[in-house]
Parts: sequence; C-alpha cells; structure tokens
Amino acid sequence: MTDEHILAGFANLHETFTTGFDSMRKEMNERIGELEHRMLRRFDQVDERFDQVDERFDKVEGRLDKVEGRLEKVEGRLEKVEGRLEKVEGRLEKVEGRLEKVEGRLEKVEAKLETRRPKRGPDRS
Repeated sequence: MTDEHILAGFANLHETFTTGFDSMRKEMNERIGELEHRMLRRFDQVDERFDQVDERFDKVEGRLDKVEGRLEKVEGRLEKVEGRLEKVEGRLEKVEGRLEKVEGRLEKVEAKLETRRPKRGPDRS
C-alpha cells in the first residue's frame, strides 16, 4: 500500500464523515425547527388562554366594583337611618318623660275629684 492509497483512503473517510455530519446537522436543524414551531404554536395557545382569563378577571373585577359601589350606598343610607333613629329615640324619651308627668298630674286630679264627690249611701231604687 502506497502513500497515495493511504491519502486517498483518508480523503474518502474525510468526505464520508463530512457528508454524514452534514446530513446529521441538516436533520437536527429540521427537527429543531419543527420543535421550535410546535413550541411557538403552544406559546400562542397559552397566550390566547391568558387573554381569555384576563377578560374573565376584568368582568369579575367590574362586577365587584359595582357591588362595592352598591355597598357604599347602602352603608351611607344605613348611617342616615341610624342618625334618624337616634333622633327618634331621643324624642321618644322626651315624650315618655312628658307622659309620665301628665300621668302624675292626672292621678292628682283624679284624687282631688274623689275627695270632692259626694258619698252616696246605699242605693235606693
């Protein structure tokens, strides 16, 4: 075997490796491209789902804002009612006090009337 045969063998081996590696590189690039495409599609689906969830959260948040506004109105009305109720209770206490005085005076008048009525004897009908 001559040096030329050996060099030709190495050249042939080098070409085989180069061609094989190029083929492998091409196949790997294709697979990586497919994987990248599938991942990007999946990310788009996930983004779309997040957008849907965000919309639902926005709707729920809007409803909560409305409920909160209504509760604030109810609280305001309740405070007004409580204030009015306190006034009514105060007035009722005054009326009760005046009523007690009137009852006391009425008892005195009734007592005076009893003393001024003529006493009757046995009923002779």
